[in-house]
Amino acid sequence: MSTWINRARRGLTAITAAAVLAACVPAGGAFTTPRKAPVLDGALSVGLPRGYCIDRRAGRAAEDTAIIVMGRCRQDVVATPAVLTAAIGPAGSGGVLAGGGQALADYFTSDAGRAALSRTGNPGAVTILQAKMVGAAFVLHIRDRNAGDSWRGVESIAARLVTITVNFPGGGDADGEALLLEALRLTQSANDASG
Repeated sequence: MSTWINRARRGLTAITAAAVLAACVPAGGAFTTPRKAPVLDGALSVGLPRGYCIDRRAGRAAEDTAIIVMGRCRQDVVATPAVLTAAIGPAGSGGVLAGGGQALADYFTSDAGRAALSRTGNPGAVTILQAKMVGAAFVLHIRDRNAGDSWRGVESIAARLVTITVNFPGGGDADGEALLLEALRLTQSANDASG
């Protein structure tokens, strides 16, 4: 799991929060309603919270994986200034969650897990403030002394490991948990048979 997380993190290293927020392009539909955006040729859809759009210049896509970057659609949209990233693992990667919440908590609180979460790869820079299951998602509240607080949710969606991260410009922490849970819920709903 750490290899996938590290590759995803390296793919985003060059992206700054200001550039992401300035370059947002609507993914379709009104800014004030939740939408979904298909990725990987429709293998999975990412749910976009109200007021957020995909920055089509910032993400990365490979044959079977993708990193999607989202920010406020415009400065005047009523939405918390935040950068959301969705890292989508290869087909079948969602099976890594079969061990349940305790196995994930054990991993992410270990040196290897904290190194995988650290922006610099240094486990000593990361403190896990919360680690819990919320429904089928494993949710982390992380403090990285180099990057501030963030929220991260890991869930199996369409049999793929989907990791959604919420960061705030300047390292602040508005209501990151609520925004993360909304993004997870919308992404799960976008991939339900009825969604």
